[in-house]
Amino acid sequence: MAVQNKDLSEWMENKTLPECMMYMLKNEILCDVTFLVGEDCKPIKAHRYMLCSRSPVFHTMFQGSMPETNTINVPDIDINTFDLVLKYIYSDEIEITKENVRDILYAAEKYILSRVKQKCSDLLKTTARSSDAVVALSTASQFHLEVLQRESLQFIESNTSACLASVHANNLSKECVEIIIQSDYLSSTETDICKFFLAWTDKCIEAAHLERNPENIRIVVGNLLYLIRFPLVEKIYFSQCVSHTGILTLPEIVNVFRSHYGEKSDLFVEKTRVSLSKRVTNIFTRHAARRSGWTASGVDALGFESDKNMRINGVIIFGPTAEISSTLRSFEFEILNEKNISVYSSSLNLPLEAAISKKYTFGPVLIEANKLYTLLIKDIQVKTYYGVDCKPSFTANGATVTVKNSTMCTTGTNTEQGQFAGILFYFLTYNKFNFGDQTGLCLHTIHFNSSLFIVYTLFYYFLL
Repeated sequence: MAVQNKDLSEWMENKTLPECMMYMLKNEILCDVTFLVGEDCKPIKAHRYMLCSRSPVFHTMFQGSMPETNTINVPDIDINTFDLVLKYIYSDEIEITKENVRDILYAAEKYILSRVKQKCSDLLKTTARSSDAVVALSTASQFHLEVLQRESLQFIESNTSACLASVHANNLSKECVEIIIQSDYLSSTETDICKFFLAWTDKCIEAAHLERNPENIRIVVGNLLYLIRFPLVEKIYFSQCVSHTGILTLPEIVNVFRSHYGEKSDLFVEKTRVSLSKRVTNIFTRHAARRSGWTASGVDALGFESDKNMRINGVIIFGPTAEISSTLRSFEFEILNEKNISVYSSSLNLPLEAAISKKYTFGPVLIEANKLYTLLIKDIQVKTYYGVDCKPSFTANGATVTVKNSTMCTTGTNTEQGQFAGILFYFLTYNKFNFGDQTGLCLHTIHFNSSLFIVYTLFYYFLL
């Protein structure tokens, strides 16, 4: 589209760079690539230069060893979403709503637009703190939003009954259901958890257009079955309802019945889940003694690793040795995973008065077993206390947390001395069974009707 000279001043003069770029886009001025978007293949023209400058995917697409042609098909993104993403690329602005957030997340994931993903995550945080937290969990799991996933799960753990009663709960993916029901900290009875699981299983069978029989049920649920703590389900409900569904084999039903009379189950977890508010928090106080006069104007960093899955929900930071100015109070705290990607970050405040240490708590961060994580403190610019004669590890509940030196540290903090007075954490005491051949054994089908099945089960039980 040609632009007359007399019109140039109207969009060039007194305009910001984003406004000029958007004008170029809307009026197709000097465009050199065309996208055929959506099912209708609507043509949208754009500029390779702008696309390459904002997205590594577009950069590879146009500047890689096998560059794309001037026409590119984009059938998997609708026209409205693609327009919004282009607007962001050209103007740094994007309109995200609860209605379009999943579509925008998909596009942001496809074109590696990290800031857009973060904006979507921020919007979804309100959902993560509501009875629709399962929706936020599902979105976070699909698009690898670790912070949102953590916050969603924490709300679900504290409000399990309401969240599992959500109309969206039965539409969760298998991965999301696993995330929820493997938790030791659900605030609901095992019977209610079991009811949700059976309803979710039925929905999966229906969605897959499968015949509802024991074999198909076992194919759908797989080893998720062993995350339900059947020995803790109400006995009458188990006898009258669960045992009729075909979800358990005859030996498994007998195993649960026997657990009702005091025999330990070797198939299902029998440990009662504890609500999040009642969890037992361990404190790893790593120093044997403390000194004064530590000054860290760089990065205090300390690695740590656990031999079991755990959640870290706080740190203890050494405090100032004297009264400090409020302008020096703030510092940055961060936790990085083994790929040095931030899994938690926050701006924290030191106490203004002298204090040996201060405890900071936050929403629990999942720490996977046998992976190296790093604690970071950036620019505490005042003199603080510090620890000496530090312990290299801490053991609780049969699990061990070990601290390690970090190459990111620019101060003297290490395994023997320095900042980080302590770590607050709790272990995920549930560990998945490794069923091996037993899983195959459990997949066998019992071919008779449900009423005969339960009669035979009880008969078999009383014979033992």
